[in-house]
Formats: sequence, structure tokens, C-alpha cells
Amino acid sequence: MDARARGILEILSKQAGGFGQVVNAASGDPQKAVLMMIADKLPELVKTQVEAVKGIKFDKVTVWDGGNNANGKTATSNFISGMMQSVPPLNDLFKMAGMELPTYLKGNSEEKPAAIPEKKK
Repeated sequence: MDARARGILEILSKQAGGFGQVVNAASGDPQKAVLMMIADKLPELVKTQVEAVKGIKFDKVTVWDGGNNANGKTATSNFISGMMQSVPPLNDLFKMAGMELPTYLKGNSEEKPAAIPEKKK
């Protein structure tokens, strides 16, 4: 085995040992261990999402918009919505990893207002 392969094997062995320690700290549950590791990286993930759109200067853009489209939104609002949707929300990142975002990170879900009963004529 050459030196490069031995180096890679050493790195992977240390990572596996470290992950084993994290699993032990998570009561032996590998999924909880991965959630702990993701929670540790959460500030970095959020920073990456912010950096993706932070440098865009809207003050230097002139927009000519013809009005509402079929969905009731303007072309400008569709453009901005599409741009923001290109940055995956945390819930999508978790789903891509085959996990569910912990409920304490989801926040309160908005309840739909109850339907107002129609008046009888």
C-alpha cells in the first residue's frame, strides 16, 4: 500500500472512530448522532444560504413589468420568488439527507383559518 492510500485509510479510520463516539454520546442512536452533527453545522449552513443571495444588488436593476400573470403575481415577484427558492430551505436539506428536520427547528406552523359558515338565504 502506498503512502497516499495509508494516509486516506488513517483519516477514514479516525473519522469512523469519532463518529462512533458521537453515536455513543447520542445514546447509541446513529440518527440522533447525525442530527447532533447537523445541528453543530447549522450556523454554517445558514451562513451559506445567506451568502448565496447577499451580494445581489437590486438597487441597480430597472424593471419594466407588464402587470399580473395568470397566477396573480408580477414577473418581478416571480423572479424574486424563483431566486429565493433556488436556495434550499433547511427542511429540504434534511430531506435530501434522508432525515426529518427536528420540530424545534421548524417553528410554529401557521394554522389555516376556519371556514366562515355561509349564511342561509
